[in-house]
Amino acid sequence: MSMKKYAIAALAVVMMISASACSANTVSSSGSSSASGSSSSAAEPDSGSSAATAETSAAETPDDNKSGSESAPESGADLQAIYDKIIAAQDNPDDIIMFPETSEDYFNGFYSGLLDLDIKQKLLYMPPVTGNACEILLVEAADSENADKAEAIMKARIKTGADDTTYPEVAEVWQAHARVERSGNLLCMIALPMSCNVPDDVFAL
Repeated sequence: MSMKKYAIAALAVVMMISASACSANTVSSSGSSSASGSSSSAAEPDSGSSAATAETSAAETPDDNKSGSESAPESGADLQAIYDKIIAAQDNPDDIIMFPETSEDYFNGFYSGLLDLDIKQKLLYMPPVTGNACEILLVEAADSENADKAEAIMKARIKTGADDTTYPEVAEVWQAHARVERSGNLLCMIALPMSCNVPDDVFAL
């Protein structure tokens, strides 16, 4: 009987060792599978997340064309630069003395009705002493209709100067050396002394 008990006890020990070995293999296999699954998940990108990121980037990217159109100036004409080129085209530019004039009284007195028009920008230069045929007015009208009206006002200014009977010599200069030049909606009334040069096209200088 004692031998039989020993045999049973030995068999029980062997079974316990076998069960432990199987359990360890199962755990090891499960751990390997889990690790392998984690690696695969990390390597493969989430397509949904990538699409969301792309949409966000597109939304945050500025539209270059839109930005450019908003920052573009309303007009490309530089009236001051045009005036400076007129003066620079003279043989003796230092002999021409004029100053910019912004007073509404001057515009209403010499160019009646001009301030009532739709004008984008204007630049008036006049001599320090009125009564001389030395005057330059540059205007950019909003459209052709307003440009037509501005041109008529400028021509009326020349006619007024040419009809001046108080100073016949000045009237002669207005008659011979003053004119209105136009390029689209850009206009220039230019009157300079006889010794000066009136360019054929002030906008092409």
